[in-house]
Amino acid sequence: MLIKSEFVSLENMFKKLPSFLLCLAACYFLASCNNEQTTSTTPPLDPLDSMIAVAKEVQQTVAEDSAIFLYETALEKAKAENKYRQQLYLHDKLGDGHFFMGNARLAMKHLRAAQKLIKDHPEHHEEIGMIYSTLGNYHSKTLHPDSGLYYLEKSLQYRLKHLGPDHEDIGSSYFTLNFYYTYVRNEYNKGIKLGEKALELRKKSYGKESSYVAECYLNLAYANNKLGDNVQAIKYQEQVVDIFEKTLPVDSYGLLLAYSNLGQYLLDQNKHHEAKKYFKKILSAETQTETKYLQIMTQNLLGDCFLKDTPTQAKKIYLQTLDTLSKLFNKKHPSNYLTYLRLSKYQEKMHNYDSAILMLKIADELLKPYRNLRPSSYFTLSETFSKLYLSKGQNKKAIPYIQAMIIIALQRFNSFNDKNQQNSLAIRIDFDLIKGYSQYAKALSSFKKTNSLKQSLEYFEAAIQILETLKKDYSTNLSRSQIAGTTTEVYQNAIKVALRLAEITKEQSFIERAFHLAEKNKAFNLLNQVIDAKAKNFAGIPAGVLNTEDSLKRAITFYNNQLYQKSGSNRLDSIQVTSLKRKLFDLELSYENFI
Repeated sequence: MLIKSEFVSLENMFKKLPSFLLCLAACYFLASCNNEQTTSTTPPLDPLDSMIAVAKEVQQTVAEDSAIFLYETALEKAKAENKYRQQLYLHDKLGDGHFFMGNARLAMKHLRAAQKLIKDHPEHHEEIGMIYSTLGNYHSKTLHPDSGLYYLEKSLQYRLKHLGPDHEDIGSSYFTLNFYYTYVRNEYNKGIKLGEKALELRKKSYGKESSYVAECYLNLAYANNKLGDNVQAIKYQEQVVDIFEKTLPVDSYGLLLAYSNLGQYLLDQNKHHEAKKYFKKILSAETQTETKYLQIMTQNLLGDCFLKDTPTQAKKIYLQTLDTLSKLFNKKHPSNYLTYLRLSKYQEKMHNYDSAILMLKIADELLKPYRNLRPSSYFTLSETFSKLYLSKGQNKKAIPYIQAMIIIALQRFNSFNDKNQQNSLAIRIDFDLIKGYSQYAKALSSFKKTNSLKQSLEYFEAAIQILETLKKDYSTNLSRSQIAGTTTEVYQNAIKVALRLAEITKEQSFIERAFHLAEKNKAFNLLNQVIDAKAKNFAGIPAGVLNTEDSLKRAITFYNNQLYQKSGSNRLDSIQVTSLKRKLFDLELSYENFI
């Protein structure tokens, strides 16, 4: 039974609520009362826990500031009743909430209060694990990434020690570390390993179709995409879409964003027809405040699907995006930069190079105020300028833009003092340096002066040196296909320049350098052939292991055929399709882990 003072406490909280929250709070309160009356074996819901439940629901469905007010009210009651577990929980929620609202000072105030409570009451293991995790997120975003990592790892070790390896909070720790390594440190392979652990634990804790599981697939898709494995990224992102279609409202931002990611991964694989399907779903959804910008920018992505085969249709869509953005914001809005970049690609495709450069100059003006804040965008713009000028044979005009590419890549690398962070960042920027060095070498190679040719060879060799580092371990850098395509072109151009120098200078050293480059290129091609063939028999792999691989491959082929044969059948409902896709996904994941 609820005593009078508890009724008064809840009543006072309800009185302070805005009218649109009152009904929600009352529903929770009445539900707790009904549970108490009808279920004799179930303990009654504590009034404080009822208040926390209301706050959690408000946080999920309404505004963060309303939830903060409710959490603070509950914290006052928890302090008055000396309920330390709830105090820890509420300090955590308030720390996280204030930080989300941009008030770092108040966030740290609650997190420090929680740390003080931990010393006096170390018995509340689940809440303490939460506090360490929130401290990790706070520190990684406000101070230094490594200080955040300290608390995130401390949270994991604490939970493993006190909660056991299968507790759902262990899955949360792996997920948080996965997020950290994927998005903060850009160490995608480490992120993937942690993400796979989080995925398995969350499947056990919440079921295969939980939104918590979908979050894991989302991060794994992103990391694989960044490593150049778009095929795997698509497989993971399809799982996200399958789950979100069942668990989220049809026009929700989360589902539309899932469609956008999948569409972009398909676009990267040149699967334009399939990508269009998902972009059109976004555009046909009912427009809401939080989805409006995503829907506008999706028009550009839809245009990209037409650029190759129907360029005039792509141009029409790009201009429509410009018109929409100009009406909604203004003509100088930075988002227009992306559309002008696409219009430049259209003009280049139509061989209107002067018009293409004009579009880039407009994009450059739009980006100029944000140049220091968006180095990746400025790198892309400089690269596009340089390629256009090189294609026109105006190499002198291309060189300043190529130099800008190199400077941006080097600045991004040198901005990190910590050696480990430099190494992880190199995965992302090494390929940018390869682009810069090889383009600079290509521009210099067109000049007839010997010094220019020597400089060209040096820059080609600098690009090759980075490629040699990358290709030592495909799994931790870019995909083999990306490296292979770039390597062949760079080696061939470098050999041509070395032979031209040998002819002009009559120096034997340039012939030797050309020969050395040719041997390296052949060795790289042979390495590719060996990897493709896998050299299973030569590696002494036991027959039983090879049989297991064959069984997995046969099963994958069977389910692929099932999907292909029945895809045109009206009798095959969506449940069967989802079941076949999920079975195929699990088999392919098993096969990759086995390999």
